[in-house]
Amino acid sequence: MRRAGLAEVIALRLGSATAMPLPDACCDVVTALECAFHFDTREAFLAEAFRVLRPGGRLAMADILRAPPAASALLARWQRLSWRGFAERFRVPAANAVERAGLAAQLRAAGFAAARVDSISEDVFPGFHRALMRDAALARRLPATLLLPYRALGALGAGRIYAALDDVLVFAQKPR
Repeated sequence: MRRAGLAEVIALRLGSATAMPLPDACCDVVTALECAFHFDTREAFLAEAFRVLRPGGRLAMADILRAPPAASALLARWQRLSWRGFAERFRVPAANAVERAGLAAQLRAAGFAAARVDSISEDVFPGFHRALMRDAALARRLPATLLLPYRALGALGAGRIYAALDDVLVFAQKPR
């Protein structure tokens, strides 16, 4: 941080996202990048983020949610099985298995206003899939059992592999 000239601006602390070691209303911005789906629970994190934000403070998140159910019964079944595998592998608490509307409701319940939950799945998953297929070192980071669908379905199956997931950007503000 010193090399970046940020030592006076940013203070890092170790702690739980659901019990932050910070006083009330002390932060201007809370960010959570691809991590809130792991928190026990996301709702507890949202309440804690609201607590530590000053009036007018902002929450910015990138998060993974459950995708809305597919119209096709077969794809909807695949989504349920795929989400279950994702949640088990990446330790996602059952309470965090919400869709965009559910997260928007959680933001409102925590007290946030002007909340937006925008899907970016179409911009994220195809590129991630291509990178995984092209980069052997990246692929080696995943267990062989997780790579099976990638190898079996190939580029044509990318939409199915990620059908259970909705990658979102979240922006919300604590009222002034």
